[in-house]
Amino acid sequence: MSSIAATRLMEVSFMYGITKSGISYFTKTTAASFAKDGIRCNAICPGLIATDIYGNFIPKEIVETALTVEASLLNGKVATVEDVANMAVFLASEKAAMVTGECIVIDGGRFITKINE
Repeated sequence: MSSIAATRLMEVSFMYGITKSGISYFTKTTAASFAKDGIRCNAICPGLIATDIYGNFIPKEIVETALTVEASLLNGKVATVEDVANMAVFLASEKAAMVTGECIVIDGGRFITKINE
């Protein structure tokens, strides 16, 4: 599991982005190293996810504002835990037999519709 921070500049969390970029590089090198053995390796890179985990340490008003700002203009939604789980199930299936070494962003198109503010 990686993060959109591996692929997008987010100056307020540069160390987090650096670590997630490392996961992306590891994903690609692992895929290249083990492809001959039929082993695939992919990373899922979600953007902000609508989950209750934030309630443990961030005030509800700030979370709601962040979810509004991060919503995709394509569909007005923020990804859910289920969206990420569905991608994981797909990648583990034979339907994804030709997918390897990929870092798949799940953000509803947020970064193709908005400038990173």
